[in-house]
Amino acid sequence: MWKQIVGLALSAAVLSSVGMARAVQGNQGYDQASLIPRGNPDYAVLETVLTDLATFKELDFINRDRAKTQIILDSHTPDKAGMLTDSQITSDIWQEKGITISAELRNDIRKRNPWKAISLTDFRPTSPDILVRDVSSMRRSAKYPWDFHQRLARDFPRARAFVETWLPGYSRDKRTALVRFWVGPSPHGSVGTYLIAWSNSKWLVKWRKIAYYV
Repeated sequence: MWKQIVGLALSAAVLSSVGMARAVQGNQGYDQASLIPRGNPDYAVLETVLTDLATFKELDFINRDRAKTQIILDSHTPDKAGMLTDSQITSDIWQEKGITISAELRNDIRKRNPWKAISLTDFRPTSPDILVRDVSSMRRSAKYPWDFHQRLARDFPRARAFVETWLPGYSRDKRTALVRFWVGPSPHGSVGTYLIAWSNSKWLVKWRKIAYYV
């Protein structure tokens, strides 16, 4: 009788552990509360933004050739974060009626981007038109800005623009993301701002703007 009870208990424990393993395996890679992919969600956000940017009409100021579809992403984030201040963000979007960027998004993007470069070298975009390269080193090694621009055109003939992005900032529920990035080549610099939202199991662009400085 005692052996039967022990045997039944062990069987129940095994079945329970198998059931738990299947449940974990079934939810692997997702946050159960929001179904947002785990791992590094930044990369899914960045790929959504960069894919959209390649065909964004406001990029025409940099490159009107829409047959060029590649975006060259710097393999590190910028080492300075002055463009993430409230005053700078407000200045870049003040003409956009009805657009507001919440304090939690602005605070989170600053928190996630200290004044030092962060590596993006393990980002493996699924799109063949997004290339991760050490753009900042190319720019530093150039004697003049136009030397850098000419090298980009020579080394990446299908590129429409290059981007140096900060890590995204997120809302508390992780369903809205703010992305800010340098985009060029541009005579006096330009910064893109994107708001994207998690909806129907994917990231969707809600609003975007490129601010060109003179």
